[in-house]
Amino acid sequence: MSGEERRSSLFDILGLLYSIPLAVVGLVWLVAVTDISVFRAHVIMLAFVFLLQVIIERLDFYLDVEVTPGTYTSWQSSLGPVIVWSGALIFGPIVLWMFVLWWLIWFGQRWIRAPKLASRMHAIRNYTFNIVCVTFAALIGLTLYQYWLGNDLSTSAFPMPGLTSNAVLSALGGTLVWWFLSTLVWLPLFVYFAVTRRLKGKSLGTFIRYWGITTGAHLLVDPFAVLAAGLYAQLGLGVYLFLIAGLLIASFIAHELSRAVNSAKQRTREVEQLEQLGRAILTCCPDGSDLAKALNEHVPFMFPNSQIEIFSFNDSNSEGKSILHHPENGLLVGQSAVDWLRAKSKGEYFRRGSILPWKEEESEMDVWMTPILDIETTQVTGGIFLSQYSETKAGASLLPALQTLAAQIASAQNSAKVYKQTIEHQRMEHELHLAGKIQTGILPENLPPLKGWQLAAAINPARETSGDFYDFILLPDGRLGLLIADVSDKGVGAAMFMALSRTLIRTFAIENSTHPENALAAANHRLLLDTHTGMFITAFYGILDQLSGEFTYCNAGHIPPILIRGENKSEIIKLNRTGMALGIQEEIGWSSKTLQINNGDTILFYTDGITDAQNLRDELFGDQRLEDCLQSSAGLAAQWVQENILAAVRKFVGSAPQTDDITLLVLVRDR
Repeated sequence: MSGEERRSSLFDILGLLYSIPLAVVGLVWLVAVTDISVFRAHVIMLAFVFLLQVIIERLDFYLDVEVTPGTYTSWQSSLGPVIVWSGALIFGPIVLWMFVLWWLIWFGQRWIRAPKLASRMHAIRNYTFNIVCVTFAALIGLTLYQYWLGNDLSTSAFPMPGLTSNAVLSALGGTLVWWFLSTLVWLPLFVYFAVTRRLKGKSLGTFIRYWGITTGAHLLVDPFAVLAAGLYAQLGLGVYLFLIAGLLIASFIAHELSRAVNSAKQRTREVEQLEQLGRAILTCCPDGSDLAKALNEHVPFMFPNSQIEIFSFNDSNSEGKSILHHPENGLLVGQSAVDWLRAKSKGEYFRRGSILPWKEEESEMDVWMTPILDIETTQVTGGIFLSQYSETKAGASLLPALQTLAAQIASAQNSAKVYKQTIEHQRMEHELHLAGKIQTGILPENLPPLKGWQLAAAINPARETSGDFYDFILLPDGRLGLLIADVSDKGVGAAMFMALSRTLIRTFAIENSTHPENALAAANHRLLLDTHTGMFITAFYGILDQLSGEFTYCNAGHIPPILIRGENKSEIIKLNRTGMALGIQEEIGWSSKTLQINNGDTILFYTDGITDAQNLRDELFGDQRLEDCLQSSAGLAAQWVQENILAAVRKFVGSAPQTDDITLLVLVRDR
């Protein structure tokens, strides 16, 4: 037995030594003043009052306060005393038997659920404290009430003679005495807690405020029993029941509010500790040697008043190895539970009294079990066992926090396993980032100035680097080269191939300023001569005469751009392929075509990342949706056309991941 357990047991014994005599006196006194004739005359009403008490006790409310980091104290109460005390002021001391019966039921439930002798000692101590309050202290309050009323121990004080000033003041005085004596009964418990937890400074102030709230609550609420009893005597049963109905509603609201507040505090505590644990795990040694220390520092605060064990194993034949065991004198997880958890992929919650599948017997506590899954293989590599002997309102709502904790542990374990791969992975990430920056730098920073024309361009890579690219090439005599291309592969290799292709096409485009087919043929020759990667590139290259609107182009295996005439938006003209892709074959040729771009015409150049965009149902955006969107946007500014198309793609795709690069150019001739 630990030192804390010995101190707690000693206090339980001392508490019983002073409370049992008072409880016996109170019970004997209650027997002496009980009038059986009152029971016979009002048996139905007394049964009804007891039923009201049972209902309102089920609508209890509670408060959890953290007095020191990781140390919590709880208060649980109800408006049940208002029901019984009002009944005592109406029918006399016989109603106090309802309190005695209720606390006997409460004690029986705690005794059955208590798995340890120490827990049962706590239950006996609390039961005797409550019996003292509802017999000895309550009878003193009722006796003084009768004395102040001027009906010395007579039955004429019951029911309370209306809401006269004398009756109300006498009843309030008796209620105050009852509250004061009950507070004195429980005072040693509060003192014991403050001393054993060594509370001082802010923590002591917090505890005193908590004690004031918990004891003062009844001082504010119990006087309503006087009002209820007075209304019953003066206005009858109907008004009494109306007031009790209001108390039931207030109890329900307080019950739900306290449950919501407690749940919010628990969620906040979980999030804070998970965040701190996450940061601690990130600073752990790569071999995971600091993991147990980080868990011990944060996990117990995450689930106060609980027993928790975290264990792991390396292979199917190994026994569970404990990583965290809190508290040290808590219950260890058996091998049968470990074996049972190996076959699970998600956590489970077992309410107290339910059958535990790994040992086929009733649980004496609330139990949560969740596996720790390997990040790469999803195999069970360990587990988390959480139990609470005290009554809990959390239930299955704790499972998400446990699963998040399991995921953090799995992440730390995985980082130790892949430590040797980390440096290489970081180097590759750096290279990808650098390649992406270089590639971004290759693309035109600004759109070329065009008089009488509008131009818009956008590229959305699916990865750090892109296989798509576009370019604008200023040519002699006011001509402008427009290039859009798509490399057949992805990744760093495609990015390098893209950079080479862009440089070659740009170089030969300047040398062949009026013949796009010759520029692409020369670029193809150098690609085949200088590279042996097996990659190829589709490209569309056109030369625009800004003054005349003449557009000469060569389509090397690329998706045909779409031309929408300004005077007839329903007419779609596609700039079809005039040759095969670059980088495939040497002895082939390309031809060029020329068309006239009139005022108000719109041309869209794009890559297959748009038409091949998929939603969560694996549907493609497709040519038809693109054409419909372009037709509806024709006549607008180039930037608006571009934004409308990208917005349509995003809306269609939704939350589905982007699988390919999206690139588009929009060229519009002003009207």
